[in-house]
Amino acid sequence: MNHTPAFYLECLNRTNYAGLRLLRNEDEIRRWFSYTRPVSVSHHEAWFERFEDDESQMSWVVLDSRHRVVGSVSIYDIDTQAGTAKFGRLMASQTLARPHRLGKSLSRFAIHSAECIGLHRLTLDVFETNQRAIALYRSLGFSQTGIRDRQLHMTLKLEHHAITFTN
Repeated sequence: MNHTPAFYLECLNRTNYAGLRLLRNEDEIRRWFSYTRPVSVSHHEAWFERFEDDESQMSWVVLDSRHRVVGSVSIYDIDTQAGTAKFGRLMASQTLARPHRLGKSLSRFAIHSAECIGLHRLTLDVFETNQRAIALYRSLGFSQTGIRDRQLHMTLKLEHHAITFTN
């Protein structure tokens, strides 16, 4: 019998955005954000309203078999003319998602999505004390390009790979 938990990827939407707030408010996650206090329902709803109207960002959540949001990732500030965007809002529940390396899988998915829409470069900022995240980003090919206010600025140059089909 297979005991591997089932996970599902969805675009952030009206049916799952409340679960994103719960994930964002986990102590282990919010400590890595500039705004470290818990996000209120009204603040989160206002953010989601702006998100829905903003075509320059894409966000996904991972749901477990009980439909709880256990991970998320975003590409935002997308500039298709310049071919750039910011990568971030990567969150994975410490107890439900990290043991399954969902953070790395989500990151790879977001990078691939950026390539599919023709982006050439992703950037991110991460606190210099967040060694787990820095190691992940380096393993994905991001390199440090600066530091400011105790945050590393990292960049990933995207390589577009053609997929060929043969008979």
